[in-house]
Amino acid sequence: MSYCINPKCTNRLNLDNLANCQTCGNSLLINNRYRLLKPLRELDEFCPTEIFEIEDQNTRKVLKILKRPKWSEMFQREARVLQQLKHPGIPQVEIDGYFTLKISPKAKELHCLVMEKIEGLTLEQWVEKYGKIPQKIAVDWLKQLVEILKVLHEKDLFHRDLKPSNCMVKPTGQLVLIDFGSVREITGTYLAKVGTDRQITGIVSPGYTPPEQATGKAVPQSDFFALGRTFVHLLTEKHPVELSENPQTGKLMWHEAAPQVSAEFANLIDNLMATIPAKRPANAQAILERIEFIKNNKISFLKAQRWLARTGLLFLGFAGIAGFSDSVAKYYYNRGLENHISRQTEQAEIYYRQALKFNPNYAEVHNALGFICQDRQDLTCARFEYEKAISLNPNLAIAHFNLATTCEELLDRECARQAYQQASKNGLITADNNLARLYLLSEDYQSAERLILQALKQTKDNHIKYSLLKNLGWAKLGQKRYIEAQGTLKQAVQLNSQQAGAYCLLAQVLEAQNQLQTAKQQWGNCLRYASIYNQDEAAWIDMARERLNSAREEK
Repeated sequence: MSYCINPKCTNRLNLDNLANCQTCGNSLLINNRYRLLKPLRELDEFCPTEIFEIEDQNTRKVLKILKRPKWSEMFQREARVLQQLKHPGIPQVEIDGYFTLKISPKAKELHCLVMEKIEGLTLEQWVEKYGKIPQKIAVDWLKQLVEILKVLHEKDLFHRDLKPSNCMVKPTGQLVLIDFGSVREITGTYLAKVGTDRQITGIVSPGYTPPEQATGKAVPQSDFFALGRTFVHLLTEKHPVELSENPQTGKLMWHEAAPQVSAEFANLIDNLMATIPAKRPANAQAILERIEFIKNNKISFLKAQRWLARTGLLFLGFAGIAGFSDSVAKYYYNRGLENHISRQTEQAEIYYRQALKFNPNYAEVHNALGFICQDRQDLTCARFEYEKAISLNPNLAIAHFNLATTCEELLDRECARQAYQQASKNGLITADNNLARLYLLSEDYQSAERLILQALKQTKDNHIKYSLLKNLGWAKLGQKRYIEAQGTLKQAVQLNSQQAGAYCLLAQVLEAQNQLQTAKQQWGNCLRYASIYNQDEAAWIDMARERLNSAREEK
């Protein structure tokens, strides 16, 4: 990195007058690229970050600077998330938008994040300027924000700090959700902590934060509570803490302050703010369907009839094939699946348990219960349920596969190996891919290659082929067969150009051949598509950042 800076300004690490620090006859120039123009809020020594308006190649952007190293993990998480999410309602961050700098050799390291500058007002400012919003605007804004949350939640993320000051409306009417510093990934580690007394950083914004989040137990539905409270503020022009609550139910008493709102819309907002997460909408799609109902002011009878017909046919069809008990068990199993897919796992488990009352030998139900246990990181319970499913139906390939993934989490590789082998024997080709990965991790590249070549002959699915070719390239890289590895990984990229693994491995293959400039391009692709939820790709993200930062410093 290089900096153009006046020696008199080296005390600017406190950032109190950074924007006024004249360097080389102009504003401070960072990385020979970003020109600092002005602070976007009053500088505060107690705030962990400062925000500035900058100019980047004639484009106005925002620079966020972290002053406290202890928050660096959250800051880097925000950067990773914004680099991966592409949506008009989410600020855009380029691949090289995150970096660190030191203004002088003895100065502390600063973490920097460059992002799109959003023009417009926050919703808090909008209400202060124009007053409470009418229902028509509320419905439009609610739909926009739910669509943004849908993108987040589908990526297994939740925002954790949704409130009027963190939502902006552009002059075009487009809403943008900002401040992703509190965003959290829904990982196995996180779910394990939620199910115990282990500490999770609690993000609290009084009036908007749901009860479970205040105690460090946030879930995706926590965003819905904050969303509901945000709209109470917009519809009533009152901060939620100014409104009273029902002492018996804890329900916020706001309806009288928003006479412009219909009963249906008020009920939806109340539903979002239910004190118990399980009583809130299961997912963003469910909210969007409610919004469409309110907009159209009619029930889709055809949709309801199709659902009833489907349920009835399932029930009657199985009744004709098996006995009454089996058909009832199948009914409860299907209801459990519906709730499970909607992430209402507590309700799903109730239905699954009910199914076992009618058919205790229902292998698929035990497999589903094992998945719930695994999701909660109760791996002992998961292993028991999967093994029970296998004992009832030894040919249930998915139960063998799920047992293998559980054994991997328990670090029992021999159990995982045997279970993957059984899943493969029962026709699950993806088991071969995962088994090959075990060989790769133990550096048994030849065994991995043999298994992958065999699996490639048996599948026509391009998604599976991509994973197999990516791992085959990995195996050849491990054997230093670089030319072959390069060709194999390019085949994988041709099958799927939006997956990171092949790019990350191809970058390593090119580096091994000293093709550093071409490798840099592939590291960029690796970082663009890599997921922080994939164990292998998470490590490659760090490698990509290191290589790209080194290349930038060399310039």
